[in-house]
Amino acid sequence: MLSVEQVTKKYGDFTALEDINLALENGVYGLLAPNGAGKTTLIKMMTTLLFPTKGRILWDGEDIQAMGADYRGLIGYLPQEFGYYKNYSPRQFMRYIAALQCMKRGDAETRIDELLD
Repeated sequence: MLSVEQVTKKYGDFTALEDINLALENGVYGLLAPNGAGKTTLIKMMTTLLFPTKGRILWDGEDIQAMGADYRGLIGYLPQEFGYYKNYSPRQFMRYIAALQCMKRGDAETRIDELLD
């Protein structure tokens, strides 16, 4: 379970999120709210792209910041504006995604070969 506990994010004097609490079981979720409500900030914290000013985010009781790459290997995140590189071949793009998931190069190559053959 992913738990967001009393999370606040400040940028200088501006408070983007304040005392957010959330518990998510395994599954697929969408986050809907008005522009400027802090959706992107929350998601970036839940994916370790940003860190809370206050509070903590836990995966099965363990702080996601401490888990590092192990945590990032467990989750998936598809932003609204997902960039891709037009000049990449399918193999190059899959290597890029594997690197983002912190896969070992040999494991990534084996899996890419399986998927493309």
